[in-house]
Amino acid sequence: MYNALDVLPIDCASLLALFEAADKYDVTGLATEAAAALDARAGPPDVASMLEAASVRGCAALRATCERIAAGALRQVLEDDAFCALCVAAPDLGLAFVADVTRALGMDRGDGGGSAPARGAARRVPSARAPPPSPPPELTAAAPATPARPPPAREDDPPTPEQMAALDPEE
Repeated sequence: MYNALDVLPIDCASLLALFEAADKYDVTGLATEAAAALDARAGPPDVASMLEAASVRGCAALRATCERIAAGALRQVLEDDAFCALCVAAPDLGLAFVADVTRALGMDRGDGGGSAPARGAARRVPSARAPPPSPPPELTAAAPATPARPPPAREDDPPTPEQMAALDPEE
């Protein structure tokens, strides 16, 4: 191993770029060391980019790091903007990852309901849109039928007989 990554102050984005380059050019030792350094330094905000790189590069160790981080801080991972963007851009990757993590945590019984202890621990995030309020009872009673109005006339439409009768001064 190179043993340089343990002493250098490198942020996770740079480590991930180093991992991708090392993997691309088959510098296996450096790729392994970069993945290990990411495992030691990464946190919930780094999961989206690491998960995407793990998928592209086929790195099981990097995906395992993502799963470990998410298992310890699932809420922070799910609320991260980058992870939400990943789930929108690549739902098969993001949602499968969430399913794997929740299954590993015992939060998924396969029926989508979750186990009893997990249901109490994991609160649902409220929807951004609230359901529309129901109308008051006096408005839901049978209202008198109103006659249908014809669509408004356009300038090039000929006048209707009712319009002609309204304009005729003889009547």
